[in-house]
Order: sequence, then C-alpha cells, then structure tokens
Amino acid sequence: MNAMEEFDRKLRLFQEQMAQKNQLEARRRSLQKQRGPLEEKERDLRRRLYAEQADVDRLNRRSLAALFYAVTGQKAGKLAAEEREALEAAVRHDAAVRELESLDADLHRTAEALCAVSGCERLYAETLEQKKQAIRMAGGADAERIDRLENELSACANVKREAEEAIEAGRRAQSLAESVLGALDSAEGWGTWDLVGGGLMTDFIKHDRIDSAQEQIEMLQVQLRRFSAELSDVKVFADMQVCADGFLRFADFFFDDFVSAWMVLDRVGRSKAQVEQVRQQIAEALKRLSAMLDETERTALRLRGELDALVLG
Repeated sequence: MNAMEEFDRKLRLFQEQMAQKNQLEARRRSLQKQRGPLEEKERDLRRRLYAEQADVDRLNRRSLAALFYAVTGQKAGKLAAEEREALEAAVRHDAAVRELESLDADLHRTAEALCAVSGCERLYAETLEQKKQAIRMAGGADAERIDRLENELSACANVKREAEEAIEAGRRAQSLAESVLGALDSAEGWGTWDLVGGGLMTDFIKHDRIDSAQEQIEMLQVQLRRFSAELSDVKVFADMQVCADGFLRFADFFFDDFVSAWMVLDRVGRSKAQVEQVRQQIAEALKRLSAMLDETERTALRLRGELDALVLG
C-alpha cells in the first residue's frame, strides 16, 4: 500500500467515525430528553408506594382506624385491600426503576462509544492536510490547482474579515445616528414649546437637549470617520458638520426673541434631515456589506468543497 492509499484508508475511517459520532450524539440527546420525564415518573410512583405502605402500617399497628375496622369486622378485608394496593404500587415503582436503570445504561454505553471516536474530526482534518501537502510535493496539475484554490480561499478570508470589521463599525454608527435623531426630536419639541411661551425652565431644558444632541453628533462624526475608513466602494459623508450655533443659542436665552427661536428650530430641522440622510446611507452601506459577506461565504464554501474533493480524489 503506497502513501496515497494509506491516506485514503485513514480518511475513509475517520469519515465513518464522524458519521458514527453524529448518530451517537443524536442518540444521546434523545436519551437525555427521555430521562427527565422518566425520573419524574419514578419519583411519583415512589411517593405513591410510600403512601400505600403507610396505609398498611397504620392498620397493622394500634390506631383508631385499626380499632374501628376490627370492631366493625372489616379489618381483614380493609388490610387485604391496602396490601394489594401497596403491592401494585411496588410493582409499578420497580418497573419504573428498571426502566430508568436501563436508560442510564444506554447513556453510559453511548458515552463510551463517543469517547472511542472522540477527536475524529481533528484526525480527519490533519490527514486531509497531510495528503494535500503530499500532492503539492509531488507537483503537477493537481498541485497547481491546490495552490490556486488556497490563494482564492485566502482572498475570501481577507474580504470576509474586512467586511465584518466594516459591518461592526457601521452598526455602531447606525446606533449613534438613531440616538442623535432622538435627541434632536427632543430639542425640537422643547423649542416648539418655547415658541408659545414655555418660560425660563423650558429654555434651560431646550438648550440642554441641544447640547446633548451636539455631543452625540460629535461622537457620530468620529464613528463615521472610522466607518468610512473601512469602506472602499460605498460613499459616506464622513466630513459632515452638524452643530448648533452658539451665538443663536445665547441670543435666544437672553432676549427670548421669537424669530431667533424659530431660526434655532429651523437649524434643528435641517440637522435632523442631514442626520437622517446619513442614517439612510449607513443602512445602504450595511446592506451592501451584508450581501458582500454572504457572497464571500458562499464562494469560500464552494472553494473549500472543490479543494476537499480534489484532495480526496
């Protein structure tokens, strides 16, 4: 038997063991699922057995119940009935115990069988890798094809990693954009209340909401720059500047000017529109990235299948 034939023999063996392991794991799950109800059944029957035996013991010792049945001439019949019920309970309980013991024995045998095939996946992968290296060492068309497939798999892995990193950055930016929109909604609501004479407290609250929105916008800008750095083919306006005008805020606070207040509200509305536009762009970028990731994973799966088929021969 040459080296390639030995590799093939081991690979077939490990494939059989992996199939056997899958069957054994399914059997173990089934047995474990059965064990809970069976254990509960045994406990219930044990409690019933104890209760029936207690009735028999009560009639056998000196008690008011025993005296009553003795005086009325019913003790023998009552005792026989209680003993029969206790015996029936014992038989049922014994059967449940044996069933539980049998199931536990099956679980033990299954665990031993699983132990015998443990590590088969690792051994299969190692043997497959060894055969692949042997084919490459031998040279020829198969070796060249292996190199090509592995290069393509490596490229897929890089694309997958970059897409996952971009998706993670995009999701953080998306979450921040939604927080900013919520803060701007709140600021706009208090600004509208201020227009109809909400007073000094309303003024404080409105500007507090605007300050909060501005802080979150600054955080969003940082995250958008990070997201933009992860993207090469999806345009995001990472240099967008959205902030409230400090002078207008100052003028509104001290002079309570209706026009100035409306100008701030107008700026809030424009800011909301800009942030909403960015949020939509992030969503579109994430959609494209997810599609790219799915396609890359499908390609990698196909390439892995081709490579394994080539090595297995």
